[in-house]
Amino acid sequence: MTEILLQTLSHQDMDWLQSAGTAQSLKAKQGLIDRHTFHLVLTGKLSVNQSDLFPGDMLGLTAENWGGTVQAIDNTLLLAIPKPDIQQKLQDDPSFAAHLYHAQALLLARRLKRLRGQFDPEDVANPPQRESVTVFSGLQDSDLDWMITVGKIQSIPPDTCLLQGGQPIDAMHILLDGACAVEWDGDGRSPLLKAFTKPQNEQPREELARLSRGDLIGETALVNANPINLVVRTVRESKVLSIPRWRIAAKLLHDIEFASRFYQVLATILTNQQNILLQDDESDLDESEDLAADPEFLNKVALAEARFEWMLKRIQSELGTGREIQW
Repeated sequence: MTEILLQTLSHQDMDWLQSAGTAQSLKAKQGLIDRHTFHLVLTGKLSVNQSDLFPGDMLGLTAENWGGTVQAIDNTLLLAIPKPDIQQKLQDDPSFAAHLYHAQALLLARRLKRLRGQFDPEDVANPPQRESVTVFSGLQDSDLDWMITVGKIQSIPPDTCLLQGGQPIDAMHILLDGACAVEWDGDGRSPLLKAFTKPQNEQPREELARLSRGDLIGETALVNANPINLVVRTVRESKVLSIPRWRIAAKLLHDIEFASRFYQVLATILTNQQNILLQDDESDLDESEDLAADPEFLNKVALAEARFEWMLKRIQSELGTGREIQW
């Protein structure tokens, strides 16, 4: 975990964290009470619900729902920063935000890989509605306009695999029309065998979820966060906007404000996936009821729907002028 922070943060980022933070020591078996502070684990190990946090892990950057007690397993040293301070820094400094959210997304991807080994396949899928709301409320119109400009509209035949977990992706897809199935491929073969051979006896895969218009395919694969047994395929003819991976990589490198928004969206999506894995059915129902009555979440839903409809009109406008949307 430590190497992720050292490879992702700049010297200026580390200097600010050091100057803004204070050291906090926990003895073995001591609980962490303050949930209104950002914490960075420097040494030792924390136990949280069914997960452990190691040096380099962060707690309190995104809306993680840890449930039970956060407790030190060993003598642990933390860097503590008040949340208002780090939230203000994230708002004022897009470079710092891009680096820290990128690091958090990579850390969450690793943690999810460990956690998913502890759960049944049906618990691995996550509600796509939450993801589409996160994406379209977190990005700006200019971000979507760029995706339209560099993307390609494609009609995908039924039963086409758009994502095979563990395999590289060439593009991120936005589902404009149609439907896709998220399936669990439990044939037991390694990712390398799946890439270069076909199974002798094709077994039906278990469907975990359905994706519909507005949902994204392959966004978390950009930080290698997809389970190796997860497959996304079209169930009927579908239209997608495909944005090449190399275009996204270049944009993230050269447009720091876009990078700050995009990595925050990815970190939020992965945090939601972690929360879903760690909560029980009763708390899942309670959270759904809370969200249905949460004005902030309802505003995000309305904003996401408006942005998606705006994107569709922009695409229709581009196609109507005869201007080719680039690959």
